[in-house]
Amino acid sequence: MANLKTFFKFTQNIWIYLLSLTLASISQEFEYDIESLIGDNLDLISEHTQTLRSGDQIYDSHFYAADFLRDFNNELRQWRHASAQVDWNYKTNLTDSNRNQKLKIDSDFENWWRRKLKEAKKFRQEALPETFSRQLAMITLTATSEKNDLNRRRDFILSRMEAIYGSTKACLTRNSCLPLEPSLVDIMTKSRDPEFLKETWLQWRNSIGPKVRPYFTQLIQILNEAAVENGFSDYSDFWKQDLFFNTSTLDATIITLWTEVKPFYQQLHAYVRRKLRERYGSGIIGIDGAIPAHLLGNMWAQHWPNILDIVSPYPELNQQPSIEARLRKSFNVHGMFRLANTFYTSLGLYPMSSTFWDKSMFTKPRDRNVVCHASAFDLYFPGDFRLVFNLRPFTLESSIHNLLSMALEKLAFLPFGLFLDIWRWDVMKGKITEENYNKKWWEMRLQYQGLRSPVPRSEQNFDPGAKYHIISNSPYISYFISYIQQFQMFQSLCQVSGYKGPLHKCDIYGSREAGRKLKHTLHYGSSIPWQDQLEHLTGSKQVKSDAILEYFRPLYDWLVLDNIVHKEKIGWNEAEINWIDE
Repeated sequence: MANLKTFFKFTQNIWIYLLSLTLASISQEFEYDIESLIGDNLDLISEHTQTLRSGDQIYDSHFYAADFLRDFNNELRQWRHASAQVDWNYKTNLTDSNRNQKLKIDSDFENWWRRKLKEAKKFRQEALPETFSRQLAMITLTATSEKNDLNRRRDFILSRMEAIYGSTKACLTRNSCLPLEPSLVDIMTKSRDPEFLKETWLQWRNSIGPKVRPYFTQLIQILNEAAVENGFSDYSDFWKQDLFFNTSTLDATIITLWTEVKPFYQQLHAYVRRKLRERYGSGIIGIDGAIPAHLLGNMWAQHWPNILDIVSPYPELNQQPSIEARLRKSFNVHGMFRLANTFYTSLGLYPMSSTFWDKSMFTKPRDRNVVCHASAFDLYFPGDFRLVFNLRPFTLESSIHNLLSMALEKLAFLPFGLFLDIWRWDVMKGKITEENYNKKWWEMRLQYQGLRSPVPRSEQNFDPGAKYHIISNSPYISYFISYIQQFQMFQSLCQVSGYKGPLHKCDIYGSREAGRKLKHTLHYGSSIPWQDQLEHLTGSKQVKSDAILEYFRPLYDWLVLDNIVHKEKIGWNEAEINWIDE
């Protein structure tokens, strides 16, 4: 089961990677496509393209398109490597020098891209093979402005917000001023003092939000201006097309998925609410149905497994302290990652490279400010993948206790993963304005998560800015999709491995058949539509919730019965946000 949880973490990243993979990272696959279409006689290609380098006819030529794409991919890989390197340098050492270097490389990279973009737009895609036209369509899908000043301002704002996020500390009455990682996160994870949790929750938001709010407003204006310049209605229109290429049904798909899993979430929410009320009293957990957002073991209330000791129906099975102590004694941080690496190699997947082990930042350094949000970096150079990580506690799963632990991690996240980008898309569309940023944020948190602020909030605050993905302009809807999709993938791999039985008991450790299936799917990268890759792996082009519901079915049935026995109200229709107008 521990292997299964590791697999889910891994497949979540796989899915996000598949959907957002850049053209550079799959250029080798595209180059194979080019050679399969025109052969490998490069002298012939060069000779032919030289004869065509006049007039518009060259933009119908398979040979010239192949030549252009080959050069583009080779150059793009170099630019991506340079950009990723300076991004890594900056986020692992937040100095002005590193920021300026990052801004310089990003600006040069963007200028190169715009030059290539102009030529790519000249090709008549309908006259070219599908593999060529697909690449050209991906290249020309952009929301980058032709105005250098606008792009420089955008990059400055993003780097400034990330610097603020990485260096901000919250000052608490019983402690000195503390950084988010690991100090504030540890408090939210481990403390069971509701007043201390409230203060920690509040001071982080009050420390970060007002600082980044004006930058966020400027960023949205810049992004939208550039998107409109490129023919999009707003930046969210571009973002959806860029992230989920040729997926016109995205909005309908995510709402359908949420509608299907919402009844399960409501049962989990009701059960957790009762357990918190038993722990903290009805004076803190009211009767209107909403849960205060500071009591769920996470700074953002996006994952809840850290309160398993409070909500488990079988607390004697909560072995977290003893297991964690044994693991810390037996493994350092590197050891934990090597254990995970062993699982993947047991499937026949490639081991991580020596560069990964040598250059990743596994623990937070003491001598400098860094962005310590767990992140994976593709340096776009063979074998150069790196990780930023801070060791966090985890729990062991088995039976209802263990399914509950998994649900607190996976199912509890779904409404957060959904609403964050729905809120941001509405900001980009102008449906939410600077005048009601925070109010709409809390209205959506209540609508989707059934959570509210533990203290009154107003438009003087900017609580979205407390989340890294908001200030870094990182898409979030992929997490929502991935948390559902990974169960669909896992179900398919269990079938390939020959397993027969309850899905939640499947373990694919050591299954080379499952590994081959997964590896074959992954090797396509972005060279074919993600729907085709999904069909190859699962037999369906549709993202479906069937597998996640099947996996948790024993827990769902148990929750329904337990909530009936305790006469716990399902939902939070009577709840209101904790709000004051100023």
